[in-house]
Amino acid sequence: MPGVVAYTFDDGPGIYNDLLLSKLASKNVTATFFVLGSMIAANTDGLKKILDHGHQLASHTYTHRSLDDMSVGLMQQEMNATADIMFKYSGIRPRYMRAPEGRCEKTCLKVMADLGYVVTHWNVDTNDWRYKDEKNPQVAVNKSMKEVNEAIVKKSDPAKDSFIILQHEIHKFSVEYLVDAVVDAVQKKGYRFVSIEECIGKPAYMDGSVVPATSHKHTHYF
Repeated sequence: MPGVVAYTFDDGPGIYNDLLLSKLASKNVTATFFVLGSMIAANTDGLKKILDHGHQLASHTYTHRSLDDMSVGLMQQEMNATADIMFKYSGIRPRYMRAPEGRCEKTCLKVMADLGYVVTHWNVDTNDWRYKDEKNPQVAVNKSMKEVNEAIVKKSDPAKDSFIILQHEIHKFSVEYLVDAVVDAVQKKGYRFVSIEECIGKPAYMDGSVVPATSHKHTHYF
């Protein structure tokens, strides 16, 4: 769908999640959060906050281990455990997933398809994790903006192009400073921020999920 950008955040819900939600709200931006089961266990109210702010939840596995290095049974266990803890604390089971490091080869793809997941990659990477130890946050932001500037600002046309941007919510500079830079650049170029569901077109959640009416146009999934 041309003219849209799906803004995605991996590895949460983390300690900067409240700040991130506040920033996105102030800029009226919808995002998608690919969360880790292990992080949910440490921040049990995080998912409800994300939904209440109108964003989409998706799976990033439980442990962030490489799915391609797992047996079929372990892959299924990893995804089911994540879906279970997401359901426990938010009432939803996600339909969209992102493999750690984007690695999901033939066997992984088949397992995800059999489980009903939409495997979600990206086509612009902030690479913010590479610069998390940079002492000057502005330098880190400038480096993280490289692909955004090249692919979106310089070379794209909102009349025909669309993007999925990868970022992480667990790095302080990324939430405090990079979000503003990304949103401002993307909106100035003429794109509209949407959820992965709106971008791809398949429902956000599995059958049996129930989400707050404020966060989605459909309250129930049957």
